[in-house]
Amino acid sequence: MLRRFPLFAIFILLYTLLYTFGLHTPGAFAQSTGSAPRSSNTKPHIHKDDDQEVTLPEDMRIKMAIAREESEYKKTLEDVEKLSGLSEEIAKGYVERKQLSADDMKKLGTIEKLAKRVLNHAGGEEVGDKSGSVEHLALADAIDKLHSAAANIKKDMKAETRFVVSATVIANSNEVINLTRLIRHTQKAD
Repeated sequence: MLRRFPLFAIFILLYTLLYTFGLHTPGAFAQSTGSAPRSSNTKPHIHKDDDQEVTLPEDMRIKMAIAREESEYKKTLEDVEKLSGLSEEIAKGYVERKQLSADDMKKLGTIEKLAKRVLNHAGGEEVGDKSGSVEHLALADAIDKLHSAAANIKKDMKAETRFVVSATVIANSNEVINLTRLIRHTQKAD
């Protein structure tokens, strides 16, 4: 019996020490050996930009996301208005003067940038003119097509909500991009 008592006392002493130092959890030995514990309560790494949203309740984050998307959609509609207005100015200016001015060339660059933004918002990718139909257009015809494509973008964007991805908006945006490049290339060649 005397031999059993010291073993029992050592067992109780070790158990008490382990329990008091917090080593009684299943991952305790993993912590003491240097590897990270595998706990389901650990939070994923949070990016610096997300700090504000993490502390907000779920419904507030949803409302903020909706407001952000609506703001982006309004900016896109403003871009469409500007794109349409600039293409109309270029078309009217060309009809009056039968040539493009340096200011018109700057407007073409702006139109191309706006069309790229609209294309990105619509979820499309920039595609070159594979049919080659744009390359053989006269300058006057290219400007008319540019104006009609910009007007179609405006009409389609006004008719749809922000939840709709329109293939015609994507196609017309690509057409505007290709036409602006053609017109600027044609002007540089002259």
